[in-house]
Amino acid sequence: MISILGRTLRPPSSLARLIILVLLSVLIMYLDHKGDYGNYIRNTINTLIKPVHSIASLPSAVTGWFKEATKNETDYQAIIKDLENKNNKLSYKLNRRQTLEDENKRLRSQLGAVQRIRKDYTPRLAELLKVSIDPYTRKLYLNQGSNHGVFIRQPVVDAYGVVGQVSKVYNSKAVVTLIIDPSHAIPVMVRRNGLRTIVYGTGSLNTLSIPYLGTGSRIKEKDILVTSGMGGIFPTGYPVGRVKKIIKDPNEPFLNITVAPMARINYGKEVLLLYPKTRSKKSTP
Repeated sequence: MISILGRTLRPPSSLARLIILVLLSVLIMYLDHKGDYGNYIRNTINTLIKPVHSIASLPSAVTGWFKEATKNETDYQAIIKDLENKNNKLSYKLNRRQTLEDENKRLRSQLGAVQRIRKDYTPRLAELLKVSIDPYTRKLYLNQGSNHGVFIRQPVVDAYGVVGQVSKVYNSKAVVTLIIDPSHAIPVMVRRNGLRTIVYGTGSLNTLSIPYLGTGSRIKEKDILVTSGMGGIFPTGYPVGRVKKIIKDPNEPFLNITVAPMARINYGKEVLLLYPKTRSKKSTP
């Protein structure tokens, strides 16, 4: 109860309060129907509480955004990894295909060499097992030996020139001394005019030399040197080297001649073993 000016006011009864609320509700509905005041009130209330809704929903929105971003990053990483794997596979296939194409070119070149020397020799392809890394001895090891008919001093060539000759033979492998080995010498002639001389190895991969040719000899830079056939080891006329440089010292009786080998000694993995056709059937493969 409330006391005002000494008079006690009693609160309305439950029935009176119900009647007041019903009348107030009817009044509000009437005003809303006639003047659309309800929408105005609702809009005003929504405007006032919108920031509250935004703040309340912010944690949920941030969590959802973070989950989506994390999911997208994971998906992108998976896509990138898949593309990298596919790229690696394609690169491997491309490199393998290029290797096979290069090998086919080398084999076709070897076939051309076979055609040139088939008249007096029977060539056979041999693969390299390893290459000597000793700088003072230049040798190759082949996958064929005495079981295949390989013999000492057998000529070895590739599609471009003379490689060397067999110096040791085992049952299933052979050692080839290269023409660049310091102990190797080969009789040659200048293809341009037939001048005969001997080419020696120097131990250097790309260098041969002619140390004992007189200063009056008719030889020029870029001349092609081919096998002379003397000694009966190598076929006549097969390329050996190209003259790179000629030094003429007036105080010396001989020219200092540097020759580049024609054979691609440091390339490929196949060479040709030459078997003379005049050799006995027992020795030929």
